[in-house]
Amino acid sequence: GSYALYQSVIQYGWEGTLNYIWLGDPFPNSPILEYFKTVVDTELSLEKEEDRLDEIESALQRAEVEIGEGDGNTKRSLVLLWIRNYPGLEKVLGEISNKLDKIAARVDGILLSNVDSSARKVQELRLTRKELSRKAVA
Repeated sequence: GSYALYQSVIQYGWEGTLNYIWLGDPFPNSPILEYFKTVVDTELSLEKEEDRLDEIESALQRAEVEIGEGDGNTKRSLVLLWIRNYPGLEKVLGEISNKLDKIAARVDGILLSNVDSSARKVQELRLTRKELSRKAVA
């Protein structure tokens, strides 16, 4: 009863709750659901790229261990060994850079200025958008 109504108001705001009751959708005629889908897809894409970066970092760490410290080796030797430890490194770095640019553009495409900001879901979406944008460019 009233607790469910209270939770709905917290979740969707007053307008969203009334829309949910009358229309069955808290955000009718709003791009908000598409934005949520974009955020979920973006989070998954970002996780994949983070995994690829972790693999590249592991290859660098292996190269550092193989070269050792204090034996006069240059950074050039380290980079050459790193490339040997991770075939196609330069191409993969370019792909990751391109993918992160696309992710940042996708996140920047989430425009929340015309959406009722009293809903908790919209506030959560704004915070998630901000965090994803920060991760994508970091």
